[in-house]
Amino acid sequence: HGCVASVVGPPGIGKSRIVAEIAEAAARRGLQVSSTYCESHTRDVPFQAATRLMRSAWGVDGLDDKSARDVMVTRVPGAHTADLVLLYDALGIRDPADPLPNIAPEARRRRLTALVNASVVARPDPAVYILEDAHWIDSSSESLFADFLKVIPRARSLVLITYRPEYTGALSRSPGAQTIALAPLDDLHITGMLT
Repeated sequence: HGCVASVVGPPGIGKSRIVAEIAEAAARRGLQVSSTYCESHTRDVPFQAATRLMRSAWGVDGLDDKSARDVMVTRVPGAHTADLVLLYDALGIRDPADPLPNIAPEARRRRLTALVNASVVARPDPAVYILEDAHWIDSSSESLFADFLKVIPRARSLVLITYRPEYTGALSRSPGAQTIALAPLDDLHITGMLT
């Protein structure tokens, strides 16, 4: 079964280093590792973080749009055509000739979430998903990820999330998540290591 783990700490404490070591160990064991990061200047770009992680997880980074769409048909079998068009649009690979379904943003988010979640739960091989700097996440991605984390216990996946202590958003309150809080070493820790 799956697990969600958060690595929390102030800037420069080593969150990214810990996650990089875990990702390297997972890759050595043959697990697929997909990762993304959030940036302060993209907070207002809907689905920015989610799109990056989906492109990485589904292996469409670096492919031309047509090839990426062909890959997606095999990754999300049985998906309704309208849902695939929404997914293609979210991934930035939609054919301009395919019109977007006329649905409300919340309905769009729910449909994308359902596709992502079904794909992850159906995945036969273990995987690691990494989201760094969640304190800068855009609200659309945060909502999608919060729903995504609910199905992780039913998937063969590990989700690692890093964020600063001041972040109190939905991803910091995922039920059942493990939290690893990092803090600077004090003089007592350093003295103990030297003796």
